[in-house]
This record gives sequence, C-alpha cells and structure tokens, in this order.
Amino acid sequence: MRRRGLSVVVLLALMTPFPVAQADDTAGGVSLSLSVRPDVAQPQIEDPISDAELADLETIADQTGMSLQAAIDRYAWNDNFALAVSAVREAAPEAFTGAEIVDGGHAWIAFMIDAPERAMNIIDAFEESHAGVTVEVRTNLRFTEDELERAVSAIHYAVLEAAHVRDASTSFDVDLRQITTVVVLDSGVTNSVLDDLRATANESLIDSGLAGILDSIEMAVIRSNLPTLGGH
Repeated sequence: MRRRGLSVVVLLALMTPFPVAQADDTAGGVSLSLSVRPDVAQPQIEDPISDAELADLETIADQTGMSLQAAIDRYAWNDNFALAVSAVREAAPEAFTGAEIVDGGHAWIAFMIDAPERAMNIIDAFEESHAGVTVEVRTNLRFTEDELERAVSAIHYAVLEAAHVRDASTSFDVDLRQITTVVVLDSGVTNSVLDDLRATANESLIDSGLAGILDSIEMAVIRSNLPTLGGH
C-alpha cells in the first residue's frame, strides 16, 4: 500500500524551530487561523505573559535545568510572534513567503518581493513591545507561501503516483531553498528511474502554472534505502 507523506513547511513558531504542517488524503491543507469566540478577549501581539504561560515556562525551566528568566527570554515571546506572523499573512497574503524563530532573540519574516507597509507596521509593533527580539525582514524570495505549498503538493502527488514508486515523502528545506522528494522504489528498479521522476515533478509544476518557482528554488528526487518512509 502506498503511503502519502507530505510535509509542507509553513511557519516557525512556539517552542521548537520550524515545525512542519502536514496534509494527507482527507485534508485539503492545514489552517493556522485563530478560532474566535466573541465572549473571550483575543490575544494581542503586545500581550504580557499570562499566568498560564508563566506556569508553562516554569515547567520548561524545571525540565531543562535553565533558569526561569532564561526560559522567559527564550520562549515568552514566541506565541506573540506567531500572532504577528498570522497577522502579516492575513494582511499581505500576496507578498508573504514564510517566517522562522531562529533562537531566543532572533526571528525572520520573508516576502516575495518587498515587504508591504501594512506588514511592516505589524512587524514594527511586535518589535516595539519585545525589545529583546530582532526580526529580520527578508525580501525578494520570488515566491509566496501559497505558491510553495501548491508546488510541494503538486510534486509530491505526481511522483507518488508514478510507476515504480511505492512510497514518497516531500518537504521544503528553507536554508537550501530546495523541495526534496524521497522515494521508495520497487525492488529491482535501477536509479535511472529517478531522472524520469524528476521530469515528472517538473511537469507537475508546469501543469499547475508554477514552473516559474524553479527560478527561485531547487528541486530534487532521491531514493531511500528503507522499505517504507515513517512518520506519516
């Protein structure tokens, strides 16, 4: 039975560096929108640490051996940064590419070309209320978050459905700027089929109207020696 692993990097947030959003056969994608209840005050970018968050940070400090202040410095702003990223995404979906928490005092937000003024206003508001955090604004990545997600999905399913492919997993590496599909092939199939799979992946982008994204990122199809690809 074929497995349909699909990993699309969409947002760096919260307690771990660059978590991965996953989609499967039954889900059309991953929603990162905040649920809204009219009777509950919605969190704001400039919110201070809540009692619940402080309790979580105390637990992290206890479990990791770091001081409470170190845990606060490293993690207390992460949720507010996630709110800022969500606000930027909503304000400028045609320009937003992605975001990442790098370490305890640094993060970045990236844009297709220039950062729109409405997005910069949100970023400035975040930095003003989090003096110890620097947000790098990256520009001219030449693709949007939506285009990247569609490109990863198109490549993944095109390769997965190709002849001789038993399993596949597709992800995007932000540092390499590369979409990589790892495949498990039928036994006895030589590596020469990888060239056909790369061509299939390229054709999937053309058919999806996304061929231009290859001007900004790389694409690779590689073979796994494992019988299956876990984690999906």
